[in-house]
Amino acid sequence: MLQIIFPFLAGAIEVYCIVVAFVSIWSSDWYSGEGGSYGISTGCHNDTATNTTNLQTFDVTDFCEFTWSDLANNTEKAIAGMLFAAGALGVVAFLLLLIMVLGRCCFQPKPFAGKLVKYICFFQWLGLAGALIAIAGLWGWGTPPGTDVGSMFYLVSAAALGAFINVIILEWTYKFITRRARNAKKKAGQPSPLERSKPPGYGTPEYRNNNTVLESTTNLDGDERTSSVNMV
Repeated sequence: MLQIIFPFLAGAIEVYCIVVAFVSIWSSDWYSGEGGSYGISTGCHNDTATNTTNLQTFDVTDFCEFTWSDLANNTEKAIAGMLFAAGALGVVAFLLLLIMVLGRCCFQPKPFAGKLVKYICFFQWLGLAGALIAIAGLWGWGTPPGTDVGSMFYLVSAAALGAFINVIILEWTYKFITRRARNAKKKAGQPSPLERSKPPGYGTPEYRNNNTVLESTTNLDGDERTSSVNMV
């Protein structure tokens, strides 16, 4: 049952990861507070004071437009690149998961597909986790003045966790399908209970020759006739 549920669960997680990865590139809610809100780009900054992120003020409303050339340094370019790569890998993983789910209606899917998606999710996790580490290092492992960790930082952290969960459940699914296929193949090669009950060599010419009994009969004319009976 779980091998059927897990691909659906992984697909739902991937949709979340894709949306968060792409939205986070242009979001300025990575850090928020009295000092305004900040995104991954130096120019992605809003001076308007905002509330510190909590359960009551958790939202993603501020966005900014910028191009690749607007990114001030290699760190910002690396962050944007890793987030974009994570989103693109998520699209590929979701399409493969969709093929796996739909394929169950028509044919027995090969376990290799689940293993491939697992590796894609692993690199997606690396991209999201790398972006989190890079943006934290960009601000000296702290936050911009007058701000605290914003909504988008939490959302990307949850996406990274979701990508890693996908790695785990897809690994389990791959092992389960592989083990089931191996057991089915082993069972198909074993003889049936009826075949196992037959003595060794049953049905071979040697077996029939060794189990042939000669019978002699004498007719009314005194002629002796010999016949063979196969004792099988």
